[in-house]
Amino acid sequence: MHLLVEYPPTVQIPILVNLPKGVSVRILCKEFPRHISRFLWKGHFWSPS
Repeated sequence: MHLLVEYPPTVQIPILVNLPKGVSVRILCKEFPRHISRFLWKGHFWSPS
């Protein structure tokens, strides 16, 4: 899968990459709260990188 994104040059790439990660976690936690808790890493879904 490829994703073509157009963004302003003032946005830093790490911030741009983390935005969909945050949105996807909120959606997953809302729809599957019991199942998501098994996959949390120190209280977080994604490792802090």
